[in-house]
Amino acid sequence: MTVIPVYCRAWSIEAESRSRVTEEIIKAVDLVSGQIGDIGTWTIDRQGDNNALIEKFVKDGERFVIRLRFNRLVFYGDKARISGDFS
Repeated sequence: MTVIPVYCRAWSIEAESRSRVTEEIIKAVDLVSGQIGDIGTWTIDRQGDNNALIEKFVKDGERFVIRLRFNRLVFYGDKARISGDFS
């Protein structure tokens, strides 16, 4: 597997609201998806465990990997568990 960075933009998380950061990430996803289509897997570290982003990826049928907060509720099979239970 080869990791190819296709977008980079720096900004201060301290200078922005959480909703503004989410908007910036969604704009980046839309921009890159418009150029490369549905190939690849989205990988987001900080700010990735975000309901708006997860809903977008699921709705759009995107493949994605995010770093979950330790207390994220995850449905596995027919049970709901805290993500920390898997560590």
